[in-house]
Amino acid sequence: MNSVAENVNQLQIIKQVAKPSILLDEMSVIDTEYGTNQTIGPDNQGPVKYTKAVAGDMPLVYMNKVYYRGVDIVSMRIYSTDFLPRLDLTLLIRNKVVYSTSFPKDGDIVSIFVRSKDDLLKPIRNDYYITSVRIDSSRNETGYDNMYIAGILYVPGMNSQKCQFNSGKSIDVLHKISQELQIGFATNETDTSDDQTWISPYQKKIDYVKEISNSAWKNEDSFFKTFIDVFYHLNFVNVDPLFSLTPGFELGVDMQTFSSDYDDFMELMKHESNIMLTNSSSAKFSKFRIANYEQKNFANAINFHAGYMKYMHYYDSLLKEKIVFLSDPKTTPGAEKDKYLLRGRNAEDQKDMYVSHDWMGTVYGANGENCHSKYLYAKSWNYQNLLHLQKLSLDVTLEGVNMNLRRFQVIPVLIVIERDQSRKQANQTEESDDKSGQSQTDQDLLAVDKFYSGFYVIDAIEYIYEMGLLKQKLTLLRREWPVPPNKK
Repeated sequence: MNSVAENVNQLQIIKQVAKPSILLDEMSVIDTEYGTNQTIGPDNQGPVKYTKAVAGDMPLVYMNKVYYRGVDIVSMRIYSTDFLPRLDLTLLIRNKVVYSTSFPKDGDIVSIFVRSKDDLLKPIRNDYYITSVRIDSSRNETGYDNMYIAGILYVPGMNSQKCQFNSGKSIDVLHKISQELQIGFATNETDTSDDQTWISPYQKKIDYVKEISNSAWKNEDSFFKTFIDVFYHLNFVNVDPLFSLTPGFELGVDMQTFSSDYDDFMELMKHESNIMLTNSSSAKFSKFRIANYEQKNFANAINFHAGYMKYMHYYDSLLKEKIVFLSDPKTTPGAEKDKYLLRGRNAEDQKDMYVSHDWMGTVYGANGENCHSKYLYAKSWNYQNLLHLQKLSLDVTLEGVNMNLRRFQVIPVLIVIERDQSRKQANQTEESDDKSGQSQTDQDLLAVDKFYSGFYVIDAIEYIYEMGLLKQKLTLLRREWPVPPNKK
C-alpha cells in the first residue's frame, strides 16, 4: 500500500476497511533460491533471486494445469473500467495437445499474475471466469494457432439470485455484502443518511449491489460510485470530495521500468516520491512517465441524452399527488471564476435546449416509511453527477505498469511542451515574458501546458501487454476545465 502525505485531505483517500478472504487457484514457480540448491549465485555467495523477476515485465498465465509465459502470450488486456474487471487474452498455441488435455470447459478459470516489483505495492493476482474462447486455426495440424479468451473477474456468488433483505444504511449493507462475497471493502466515507430496508426480490447479487449504490444518499455535497477493483475490494466512493476539496500530493514508490535494471541479486533501485504523472523527458524510465496522451469529448452526446439538468416526476401514494423535483448536477464552488463549467455556450442552452424529464413511477410511503426520504431523488442525483463527469476526459498511456495507481485516486498531471514553439508561446505568462538576464535558449527549454496540467481523478485503468511490453492506460476526469491561456 502506498503512503499518504500529510497535506492530502482524508476524504480524498479510499481506504481499505476490510481485507478480502477469497481463495484463488494456486499459482507457483520452482523455487531455485531457497530449495535444495543453496549455492546458486555469483561466486556461490548466495542465491540470485530470479523469482523476483517472474511476471515482472510480462504476465504469467495459468489455465487447466498449463502455464503460459513469454512468447506463449500474444497480448493481454485487463479492463478495470466497469463494475467488474474484464479480461481479453490471446495465447499462442504451439503444442496442440492442450486441445485434447486442457481446453477450457464449463466453469473453468484462467489465472493471471503481474508482479508489483516491490512488497510495498500490491501485485495483480486475479482469477477470471472464462466467458468465451475462440481459435484462429492455422489449418495445419502441426502449425501454431491463436486462442482468444474473454473473461470476467472471479467473484463466487456475484451472479447468484436470492430473495433477501438487509436493513440499515447503504454503506453498512454494502460492507456486509462484501463479507458475504469474501472480498474486501474500501471507502472514503464514514456514514450515509439512507437508513431503510433494502430488498432483493430474486435479483442477482451484482444487480442488488448496483441498486443500493444507485440510491445511496448522504447530502447534496455527495454522490456515490461502487465497483470491484483488481485487488478484490468492493469500493464505495463518495465522488464529490475528490473534485470539490483542495487536493494534495500522495507519496508512492518509484522505480525503474524495465527488469534489466535489476542488480546481480535481482534488487531494484527505488525511492519514495510524490505521485505525479508527467510527459517530461527528464522522467525517462520512471513509472510515472506518460508515453502519450489524448483528450476525448463526449459533451454534446451526453447533453442530448440526459440534458444539463433533469426534472424528475413521481406519484406519492401516501400524499396522493404528483411530485416534481429538479436534479441539477453539481459544480465546484468558485469554479465559475476561471474554469469552464461544461454547461454549454451560454445560459440559454441550459434553459431551452437541454432540459430533460423522467417519470420515476410511484413511491409507497413518505419520510422513510417504505424507503429513505431521498430514495428516488438519489437515483437521479447519483446518475446525473456521474454521467456529467464523462463529458471531457484525458486518456494517458504510461511506460510500464505503476501499481501505485488505483481507480478514483486524485492525481496531479504535469504536461510539458519541449519542442512546439507555438504551444510554448500560447502558454507563456507575463512573468516569463519579462524575465531579464536569461537567454532565449534558456526560456525555450520547456513550457508547462496550463490547460492539461493540474489535478485529475482516475476513472478507469487498463493493464496492457502487447508486443512484448507491459503498459498501463488511464482515463482521467475533471469536473471543470481551465480556460485556455489565450481565452483569459
